Amino acid sequence: MRIPPPIIFVGSILLGVVLGVVAPISSEWLSASLARLVGIPIVVISFILVGLTFREFREVGTGFDSQDTVTALNTGGPFRFTRNPMYLSGALLQLGLGIWLRNTWIALLLLPTILLINVLSILPEEGFLEERFGATYSEYRRRVRRWI
Repeated sequence: MRIPPPIIFVGSILLGVVLGVVAPISSEWLSASLARLVGIPIVVISFILVGLTFREFREVGTGFDSQDTVTALNTGGPFRFTRNPMYLSGALLQLGLGIWLRNTWIALLLLPTILLINVLSILPEEGFLEERFGATYSEYRRRVRRWI
């Protein structure tokens, strides 16, 4: 059974919120104003990246679920810099919220979340795309990093 990546990110963020209540980690070293100054722009960048990614899907005329609806390989827009702009956006959202909310748990849970996304989503998707697009995808993989 495949767990949709947005559910993994949301679950991780919610787990961080719960852990922040049950077993808080002090974030006194980070002032509320600095947390807003750093966290909010990261969250905004996350949303901008999602918007640019959806625009690219529309322009190429393909779906965004690589296992079901991919008809073309996206290599423009944010895909020029990262093979996984949607996952990068989720990671930025989680990091930005952790900072903005001064919840260390949300930020700490980002590493296991990324590892989980790599294993459950990215590796299978890369295999699928390699199978579907062959040498074109192989060249793209050599040219563009997985995350950033």
